[in-house]
This record gives sequence, C-alpha cells and structure tokens, in this order.
Amino acid sequence: MKKNPATKQCAAWSDVLTSIKTELSEQSFKTWFECITCVSCSSDAAVLLVPDKFYAEWLEDHYKEIVRSAFYKVIGTKPQIKYEVSKTEHSKNSMFNAVADLKNKDDIAENIRASAPQASSTGLNETYTF
Repeated sequence: MKKNPATKQCAAWSDVLTSIKTELSEQSFKTWFECITCVSCSSDAAVLLVPDKFYAEWLEDHYKEIVRSAFYKVIGTKPQIKYEVSKTEHSKNSMFNAVADLKNKDDIAENIRASAPQASSTGLNETYTF
C-alpha cells in the first residue's frame, strides 16, 4: 500500500521543528512553537494549528520565512503556511494562565492591604500624606 505524500510530509513536522529550533533561542522556540501542531501538509501548503489568532498573526509577521525554510530543508519545498485556530479548551496557552495568576496576585495584595495596620494605630500623624 502506497503512503499518501501529504501524510509523509505532515509526519515530518517533528523534523521541521528540529530545524526551527536551531534557528531560534530556546525561549523563543518554547514560546512560539512547542504548542503548534501540523494538521495537514502538501508541497503547496501546510496548515498549522495554533492556540489563538494572536499566535497566528505573530508567527506570520515574525517567523514565516523561518518556518518555510525549515520545511524546505526537510521536504524539499517551501509550502505556503496557513494557520488554523484551535477550538479546544486545552489550546489556551500559558498567557491566559499568566493573566489568571496576576488576578490572583491582585487579590492577595488587596488582602494584605486590608489586614495592614491603619495609620492611626502606627503612631504616625494622619495629616501628613505622601
């Protein structure tokens, strides 16, 4: 049974990622490429599954040629790169978690301020403000 060439090329995504990794810092690679999946690929186009629209726009603006060159090294062609936004809940990346953490930190800071001694109990003159 003959394999579909598109399947073979999409299976090469891990090799494409390896090639991209050699071009970027570790932090950039982890931030922008670890959560991406190649959902389909042919010699003409590759469709990458990304967490959100911002990811798609950022990759298009900053990494398109690196991705196309990596495909060329692995499969011998530079396909057009298309992005598909994931519709699953697990696609929410660490940026959303970071926002939630910041909200929690704000709550903690507010609790600390509320439990702090008031100016009158510290012996400071309340008429002096900074």
